[in-house]
Amino acid sequence: HLGLLSYDSYCVSCGVDGDPGLTYSMTETLSGRDLTSAQNSFPSPEEVFQACAQIPGPNILEVCPDNIWACVCGSYQFVQRDIHAVLPPSIAKHIDEFLCDVGVPLAFLVRRELVNYKKVMLYINEQGLSLERSLAQLSTFLNYDPDNTHSFEDDYWAPSVCSGELLDAHMQCKGRSMATTDVRRLCKDICALPRHPQDPRRQSLEQLPRSLKSWVLSAGAAAVLAAGDAAKQVQNGAAAVQQAHGEIEDSGQMSSEAEASLLHVHVVAAINEQAWPEHVKQFVRAVLISRGGDKALRMRDELRRLCNCIESALQRGETALEQLLIFPNVLEMSEAENDLDDEEACVALAQITPNLSGKCSKPQTACPKKLGVKAAMWRQRHINLLSGSLPPLRESLRWLQAIDGTTENSSGLFVAGDARETDGGTPPALFVPSDFGGCKALDDVFRSILLTYKPKMHHVLSTRGWPEHICPSDAVPEIKRPRHKCCRKCKRQFASALWVQKEVCSICEELFRDEGRCPFNATCNPSWFCKHHRSCFACDAHSCAECRILRGDGEIVRELVERIKPARIFLDFDRTLANTKSGSVPVVGKHRIDMDLLCLMQLYSSSCEVVTRNPHKEEIQAFLVANGVVGTLPVHTLKRPRSKAEFVVQGLESSEQVVFVDDSILELLDPLIAADSRVHRVLFLRALL
Repeated sequence: HLGLLSYDSYCVSCGVDGDPGLTYSMTETLSGRDLTSAQNSFPSPEEVFQACAQIPGPNILEVCPDNIWACVCGSYQFVQRDIHAVLPPSIAKHIDEFLCDVGVPLAFLVRRELVNYKKVMLYINEQGLSLERSLAQLSTFLNYDPDNTHSFEDDYWAPSVCSGELLDAHMQCKGRSMATTDVRRLCKDICALPRHPQDPRRQSLEQLPRSLKSWVLSAGAAAVLAAGDAAKQVQNGAAAVQQAHGEIEDSGQMSSEAEASLLHVHVVAAINEQAWPEHVKQFVRAVLISRGGDKALRMRDELRRLCNCIESALQRGETALEQLLIFPNVLEMSEAENDLDDEEACVALAQITPNLSGKCSKPQTACPKKLGVKAAMWRQRHINLLSGSLPPLRESLRWLQAIDGTTENSSGLFVAGDARETDGGTPPALFVPSDFGGCKALDDVFRSILLTYKPKMHHVLSTRGWPEHICPSDAVPEIKRPRHKCCRKCKRQFASALWVQKEVCSICEELFRDEGRCPFNATCNPSWFCKHHRSCFACDAHSCAECRILRGDGEIVRELVERIKPARIFLDFDRTLANTKSGSVPVVGKHRIDMDLLCLMQLYSSSCEVVTRNPHKEEIQAFLVANGVVGTLPVHTLKRPRSKAEFVVQGLESSEQVVFVDDSILELLDPLIAADSRVHRVLFLRALL
């Protein structure tokens, strides 16, 4: 791959001496056509190098891991622009067609869909975590049994039907969250692949499939079953466990056939096989690396590898779940009249052992009855985790394969901004396919259980107050209380942080939201609170399409612009367009420009304007030009008390729309534009979500 090259080293690598007068006189055949005329001859290495230097931004022939961040990327249009700017028309057209044939434009489309899908998965995962937290609270509150009312005569505990339903729902929701976290995390890691191929990828991708918690769940359940099967043969629980772990192995390494089928490897090999001069091949590779085509190809390869790992986890998990359901459940074991025989006890012990921590020093029970119930409880745990994780994995595999199958004629599958849902409501995605299920079926079951049992919890609170095991009465003095376990509103101290979020307990949080106020920050203005989803735009990291305010990075700004085709686009500078602090002078080499917004300005240069409080207008313009902004972009510096909102709507026709991007919630929620349907606002953040 291309490293840092000066002009002289570039010429040497191409096999020429860098003489300005040197040109190729040989006959080159391209697509069956003879290109012997001067117009169609390949340019010399010097001409290619000089032409690349005229393209806005760093010279793509000098790109390396240290400076690739300064190259605009993310669209095949930039690949086309560079090729047609450097090469003669007929040669550029042929290379453009060649890159289309090997799938480079499709890789960009797949990249875009995957970026949006990981944002959709953020919403779905946050919903699951919220439901899991609520179910854990209910389970902790209602399943406490200080009087051992659910104990049996032999002094062991088994859950009642009521508590069993809560425990099962909690563990199923935990499995659901583990699966969506897996998909979200791995999709994010694929999207965060380094742009330069010399940089290493993240460990989670290197360690697939073991970095998938869902794969570990399936392997754990399979180990329990294998240990039980082995125990029947060796009649020894410990030996059975050792034998089972030896059988449950999967390297996750790609075979040589899979390596050869990688799209990225295929494209690089296809470029090397072309009858082009070496410096032209090097130029094409440099264009792909600089403009994101190389990364897009690697992303598609990683996507296919992730699909294979998810499919493997699904197959193993479905097989294990089917076999686990054959065994008697907890209730059947606790009500059984006969004790386990020696073989059944050995199987039960073998099934328990793989689940135990090595730190456990308590001797295992010798009572056959207890052993059978304990084994059934562990089996039920695996059943619940698999029952919760397998449906999201199936749905995710379906849509990841659909993303990989994207074609040029496909309509967009996903469009989404960056936000977090805190109340389990509908995710504010801009667009998902009509048959996209997400985790709705599972979540509906969990919400039904919450609606059934929450009134019981509230009844206990209203009649008896907080239970001692959750809110102890012998609390430590206020000055010594751990803040993460104390509610600053009701002043109660809790035994666990499960009940407290940002120093507000769950009960007080609901009261705040019912009043239409932010529960976490008293300084938040009521206008910052979304009535549609009972969430604060600032503290809950919330987006709302109905309020016309989205939270996102440059990618969501580009997608919003492409969707609504606004007449004007207003961009803030500090902490939005550049990573400068408020009012500071931008310095080339020290401060960085946002690549997605830079791409937006190059694609929609006639519509973009900068509106900032930063007074350094000339320095901002010089900074933009140095970073590859073509032409003179209008820069407006506004001093307080003049409103940015006033400037945004100034001269705006009734039929026109405008996109306003800023990192300040105060600027975006100005009353002048809050109710103006023509203004679409984006609360900008630079973090990768």
